[in-house]
Amino acid sequence: MEKVSVIIPVYRVEHYLKRCVESVLKQTYHDFEIILVDDGSPDRCGEICDEYAKHDPRIKVIHKVNGGLSDARNVAIEWTLANSDSEWITFLDSDDWLHPKFLEKMLEANKKLGTDVSVCVFHDSDGSDVDYSIDEQPAYLITPLERYKKLGWLTNYACGKLYRKSCFETERFPKGKTYEDQYVTYKILFAQEKYAVYNEGYYAYFYNPEGITKVTWSVSRLDMLDAYWAQFEFFSNNGYKELLSQSLSHYIYYCINNLRHIRKKKDPALKPHENNLKKRLREARKIAFKRRISLLPLFRRLTKTLLGKGK
Repeated sequence: MEKVSVIIPVYRVEHYLKRCVESVLKQTYHDFEIILVDDGSPDRCGEICDEYAKHDPRIKVIHKVNGGLSDARNVAIEWTLANSDSEWITFLDSDDWLHPKFLEKMLEANKKLGTDVSVCVFHDSDGSDVDYSIDEQPAYLITPLERYKKLGWLTNYACGKLYRKSCFETERFPKGKTYEDQYVTYKILFAQEKYAVYNEGYYAYFYNPEGITKVTWSVSRLDMLDAYWAQFEFFSNNGYKELLSQSLSHYIYYCINNLRHIRKKKDPALKPHENNLKKRLREARKIAFKRRISLLPLFRRLTKTLLGKGK
């Protein structure tokens, strides 16, 4: 059997942590270890982590000074590479949970299809359906290009995937950034010739109204722009011409959307960010014109937004 390291960063999730950990302990595949990273949580999370470790030797707890989600994941990755004999890594956010067959099916897909990464879709939940059912459709192979053309940045969530540990020999999440997944996951996926995909929600994503991506607009959301621009440059430098229009359009749309939020706030302190967004838009427009990159996906999305059908 091949051990899996389940990495769970923990911060201010006292009310959800047990549900998360229990979902791993109930897995039909048992050869795993859980790495709980208490990221300086001010509530009882650290105590809860220690209590679990007392009763199950598969659970390891790392207590650290608060450094954010990326730092917590990186600490766990480093620990796993240095101390564990596991062959696989998966990430689980501490307010989410797993279907009982997540590890079994994800590992099965990688072994049967000969891949180093397997992916499932998310089961979106308000928390009322912890024990949910699935159809158990078979996994299939797909190229990173095909998947990204279909879903774009939605392919880049770190969670809901099982990675061969060697995928993280050199890759780390950027410390201090919001939307840290967008800086890293696409590079791992595009390093694969193909990877395995389930159209089944083996990963339950909790729509937590207090979660980091659900709060009202803040300057931290601008972190996404650097990630999207890095993706555009990656596709440009690596010959993925089919993705330039899609990725540049999405970058421009996100600039416009953030510019709208800033102007709505009417806060003079945000003027430098407004000017930076205008500069980004001018530069992106020049690149699109110079390289003859179609912005049709941008106009489609803006149209949907104006009609009330977009987010």
